[in-house]
Amino acid sequence: MPLVTTFDLDLDSAWSRSVRRAHRAEVPDVLRWEDHKLAWSGWRDMVIEAIDSGEYQPSQPMIVEVPKDGFAVRPFAALNPVDHAVYEAVVASLAPFIDAALPPTDTLFSSRFTIPNPGTYRLQDQPRAWAQWQGAARDLYNEYESAFMLKTDVASYFEYIHLGTLVKDLKSLTEVPVENVDLLSRILNGFERNSDVWGLPQGPEASGILGNLYLLAVDRSLEGQPVRALRFQDDLMVFADRPEHLRSALREIIRVMRNRHLNISLTKTKLLSGLEILQEIEDAEKDAIQYGLRVNDDGALVRLRDLFDNAVAQDPINARDVRFAVYRLQQQADPHAIPWILDNLAEAPYVAALLVEYLSSHLADRPEIEQSVIDFLGDPSRNIYPYVEMQLIRMLGNAPAVTDEALATINNIALDANRDGYVREHAVRSAGRHARAGDAGSLLTQFNQSTDYRIRRALLVAITEASGIDKGWLQEIAKADAQLAHTAEFLRRGAALPNP
Repeated sequence: MPLVTTFDLDLDSAWSRSVRRAHRAEVPDVLRWEDHKLAWSGWRDMVIEAIDSGEYQPSQPMIVEVPKDGFAVRPFAALNPVDHAVYEAVVASLAPFIDAALPPTDTLFSSRFTIPNPGTYRLQDQPRAWAQWQGAARDLYNEYESAFMLKTDVASYFEYIHLGTLVKDLKSLTEVPVENVDLLSRILNGFERNSDVWGLPQGPEASGILGNLYLLAVDRSLEGQPVRALRFQDDLMVFADRPEHLRSALREIIRVMRNRHLNISLTKTKLLSGLEILQEIEDAEKDAIQYGLRVNDDGALVRLRDLFDNAVAQDPINARDVRFAVYRLQQQADPHAIPWILDNLAEAPYVAALLVEYLSSHLADRPEIEQSVIDFLGDPSRNIYPYVEMQLIRMLGNAPAVTDEALATINNIALDANRDGYVREHAVRSAGRHARAGDAGSLLTQFNQSTDYRIRRALLVAITEASGIDKGWLQEIAKADAQLAHTAEFLRRGAALPNP
């Protein structure tokens, strides 16, 4: 008996959403899935057949350890493109039933959405939703004559979501299609079986929707208490006019979370009062800087630099202020943060994506950046995180030109079988973009000797970038390798390639 019939899932909408997401993924694909568009119709037909027969099983996801702070990492699951679309489609089919059970949008702010058509959804802007969450907290603070606030979140939230409990929650929803829940259970348990992580895969937007539901029991447990709670995914701010109310609420939160296989983060749990609350949820200084930059106030840039300097002088650094400052320094084309980043990138891997993007905007006019990156990549005492290494390789790949020393470093990483595959993919792509005369032959040799599909795909792109489009050769590859057929056809057509 089929688990789900074809018309229950809008796979095409889910695929389109997944492709759009690929352009801003935490671990970008070397072609941003542009070549996969040519394969989608065939993939979709195979998926429909597998789902209708009850034989669909997801492939093994690629797990990337993304730095979370100065020591810990969190697992990012880079799903197979087809599995990503199926996962999104199944959750989209359940989304209306989930949303109907959730608290109002003025108490739960994360991963809320609209439904333009049945079977699909459009996620609301998350940075804006986060700002609204903060604004709601300020409004609540002002409502109390004497306010106290409990702030807490869940340790490693998505990893520790218990799938059996989540499935029971889903099946308890009014009129929910149980067949779709069973298919989702098969998908999520398949991800667990095929990888060394558990819980919900971090990265897909669908996981945020499911994550909202999993803490509904916490929301309900607080409704009968003399407190008012605001939630953004697993981050909670709870207000009361007496501290004992918050201590009682915390005990209840811990009890409910324990029943759901979760624990609060002790280091992030705070009981605050008075001005401490405002310092936690409001920053007048940053508001003033933002306004000053908007009206071209000469002093705003000086205050922005001071904010950055104060943020990095703390131990540990104030990551929130660093993000605020670096993003705006980049907008202002101001190189103020470059020296600190070059000296401290190894100590701040959790903000590497933003820091490297900022360095990239100055790469052409600050040659010390490239040399510092070369030194970093060659120093095993500093180059610890493959995720940071990938960001730096992508920066060099996107540069208009690199030195011979930089290209040699890129090639060494591309050839190193001990490097993480996703790092090597981007090194291969960067090597192709900066290839010199004769380098295409070396890339072709690597292609012929490699058996790894992802590396061969990256090499196919690199060879084309290095030597131009050889339509005859690409046609031969398409005939000889079914996995690479759509990539070869994409390259043969000569479409503009996305940046690495």
